[in-house]
Amino acid sequence: MAFALPDTQTGEPIDRTLQAFTFREGQALRLEPGVWHSVPIPLVGSGPVVFTEVIAATNANLVINVLEECGHPIQFVQAI
Repeated sequence: MAFALPDTQTGEPIDRTLQAFTFREGQALRLEPGVWHSVPIPLVGSGPVVFTEVIAATNANLVINVLEECGHPIQFVQAI
């Protein structure tokens, strides 16, 4: 995933803070509000990947309990 910190004046991502990270199976992260981020991008040849999100928050500090609203977590499945 790619991440960048927001400019305190505009909220736009600061180019010089852009960084990319890889995660191992079973790892997770929690981002602070305002951190710009890409969607998870599976590495080529990594096999099937399932992403699950139970609670989603917006920049407006609104929290959505996805499990309660949808009856199941959000799942992104990589098609091979």
